[in-house]
Amino acid sequence: MLATENPGAVLRKYRRRRGYTLKDLARSTGLSVSYLSEVERGLKTPSLESLQRMCEALNISEALVLKPAPPAEPRPARSDGEGEMPMTLGQKLRLQREREGLSIKEVAEACGISPSYLSDVERDAVQPSVEVLKRLASFLSLPLSVLLHDNRWDLADKVRDLRETLGWSQGQLAEEAGISPAMVAGIEQARVRPSLRTVEALARALGVSPCYLILDQPDVEDLLRGMSPDLRRLLTQPEVQAVLRAICDLKDSELRFVLQFVQLFRRANLTAGE
Repeated sequence: MLATENPGAVLRKYRRRRGYTLKDLARSTGLSVSYLSEVERGLKTPSLESLQRMCEALNISEALVLKPAPPAEPRPARSDGEGEMPMTLGQKLRLQREREGLSIKEVAEACGISPSYLSDVERDAVQPSVEVLKRLASFLSLPLSVLLHDNRWDLADKVRDLRETLGWSQGQLAEEAGISPAMVAGIEQARVRPSLRTVEALARALGVSPCYLILDQPDVEDLLRGMSPDLRRLLTQPEVQAVLRAICDLKDSELRFVLQFVQLFRRANLTAGE
């Protein structure tokens, strides 16, 4: 985890110290009052550009918001998942690096750090400085906002939406993923911060990648930036765009059928590759 406080809480504290209202800050940053309010309440995570604007307007360093915190002490696991160790900064960085198909050596050299240091970061043996973290996030095309907090609400929405699209109950998803129904309910209500192993089990059951569930994409710009170069090139092909346009015209039942087929296809490929 990164911040000792919710980033929005830190920003709100300094806004109040400066005697600014949300309208004052909105005027200085060019961001909307509603967006700033959601950031302060922890409902949205700001992009790096938005964070820089807010810090500049408040005359504070980004390091105050992005200050690394020491790793949390492990707690005994419980059947409902309340005691699970949440995903860490190192795990998120490793997942993104592997998704990009890069080695530790390639990333380390590009970011000006040693491979052994990056390995320690991925194992959560050390906490990177803010500057190193920004370099890693930039090189890996990973929005820095995904590292600011645990994103439980984003994960809850994604899991619930995918489950409902497949027409499954929480019990069915629990059975498919090999976890307890209480765990699924806790995740969908954002009461539980699941471990990476639990997220991977959910991803396999839902037919998506763990990266999709873990890595928050706050807006379209960040979503596009987070795509691999191969995927971006694929989306520019006329035949792919024709398929996307056709999907937009599908009825709810038709879209659900397509998504169920994709999920079955992905699971069949995963099974064949084992």
